[in-house]
Amino acid sequence: MAEVAWMNEYNKIRTQLLKATNSDTLSSRALVVDSVKTGLNMLGKQLDSMEKKPSDYGLTRAKVLRRRGMLDNLDRQYKSAQAVKNQNLTTETTTNSSNSRLMQQRATMKEHGSLIEELGAGVSRLNQKSKAINEEANLHLSLLDGMGDDIEKANRGLIEETEHAEKVRQKNKTFW
Repeated sequence: MAEVAWMNEYNKIRTQLLKATNSDTLSSRALVVDSVKTGLNMLGKQLDSMEKKPSDYGLTRAKVLRRRGMLDNLDRQYKSAQAVKNQNLTTETTTNSSNSRLMQQRATMKEHGSLIEELGAGVSRLNQKSKAINEEANLHLSLLDGMGDDIEKANRGLIEETEHAEKVRQKNKTFW
């Protein structure tokens, strides 16, 4: 029975949290987010008891671990919603701060723009160097191709001279 009650409470809190994150009004969102924390604490205490003696609640160790994962996930969602709530409250109460933040963002964007321009210039230099390397590599390839042809000619010449020398040696052999 405690198993079903825990799941019902979990689903109720999860639904409240979803409504809070989808709510358009800050005040209703803040109230729901705060009530969710109370429910999370209660579920956490019940789950602590279940972890100590799962058999008393008709649960297996695996089911308790699965519930711990579910509760941890819901807690992360709560913390995310809480952060949004705090950010919205801060934004709502400090308009001067938002103007200051906007100016800071513009300055950061301007700085990023100049860094991007420097990066672009560096990329252009790399492009020019890569083209020069490509031209030099092509020159080396043509030189190597020419050397290959010359080596083939020299090799053919050596073979012909070797054959000629062998013929001469054979001729000389017949005279002796």
